[in-house]
Amino acid sequence: MNLDQAKKVLRDHGYYVDRLFHEDDVKDLGFKFSGYESYNVLDKVFNNSGVDEVVWDTIRIVAREEEQR
Repeated sequence: MNLDQAKKVLRDHGYYVDRLFHEDDVKDLGFKFSGYESYNVLDKVFNNSGVDEVVWDTIRIVAREEEQR
């Protein structure tokens, strides 16, 4: 299964997959990390409670706006 097929399977099951981050995104910022180190940076970012709070708050705001249309 390639990446597009995997994303389709997840999308078909209700997951949002249109915005994914890759370890190269960290490296592209100029950091000289290994793949493991870059992945660890992403893991810390996305497991940060502040990120969760912003995402959930924004989901609520946008959903309310859409609901009122």
